[in-house]
Amino acid sequence: MEFTISDVRPRNVGGKQVELSDAEKQIIVDQWNTPEPDTRTYAEKRLSEYPSIDELIVALWEGVVEERMASVTALEGLRQAVKTKYPKIVE
Repeated sequence: MEFTISDVRPRNVGGKQVELSDAEKQIIVDQWNTPEPDTRTYAEKRLSEYPSIDELIVALWEGVVEERMASVTALEGLRQAVKTKYPKIVE
């Protein structure tokens, strides 16, 4: 969603509604529309998108016990996509 000047409402200053100028509104809109940089490490980014431990357990159960490898294969596809999106950084 992109914010516009019409999204900026008057401000309450000392109990009174104060209308902002278009220039002031534009400054606010620019701030709202500027995304904050993602400062997470690659490991944090990967962890947030990896399949959950519960999903892993279910896939492994289905693969090992029930001999249905489709779940394991699908889960590994998800893991590889995350690894491709956030490649390991050697420090």
